[in-house]
Amino acid sequence: MSRLGGCGNGLAWTAAAVALGCGTGCRSRDASVELISYQDPYFPDQRRIVFDRCVYRVDGSGNRHIAAQALVVPADVAGGPVTHYLHVQMFWQPVPGRTFADSSGTDAVIRYVIVTPEGTAGYAGTGFVYAPRKSGQELDAKVESATLRLESQTSEAGGVLGDVSLHGELEARRDAAATVDLVRELELHARAR
Repeated sequence: MSRLGGCGNGLAWTAAAVALGCGTGCRSRDASVELISYQDPYFPDQRRIVFDRCVYRVDGSGNRHIAAQALVVPADVAGGPVTHYLHVQMFWQPVPGRTFADSSGTDAVIRYVIVTPEGTAGYAGTGFVYAPRKSGQELDAKVESATLRLESQTSEAGGVLGDVSLHGELEARRDAAATVDLVRELELHARAR
């Protein structure tokens, strides 16, 4: 049984995805997304992933990069854990009342990578993310809508999610070094084919 294709038509989804709070730098704020897989368009599969780590940085161009990681230990599949990575690059920030802000628009590039002992599947797409400008060390971002498609996979992984929509809330703390490290991990896994 593939680690990506556990419960019927999706990843090895379990309650651990919701409840797990371990990992380095245990989560102190809520960061989670709802993934809806349309592999079977008649019966979409919806799962919630709670991230253990969620950090962000602002690059020299003013783009915000949010990176998150979740370590999920499936109860129904023997073997190692499943790691989920998320990278959101916000390249434009709407200002309600001054610029057009609509959840059907696009202001972010999103990558999502799932790593299992058997293989890796990487998804990429675009979406609308709203994060009010705040000073300080924390950022509350809302992924209002995003659509992702399979971008890369290892032969063992299989593209079991099909097209995916994603939405959720990411409460991130500012940490440029940790953000760069998580994005680098995501990229390394996404390229491993």
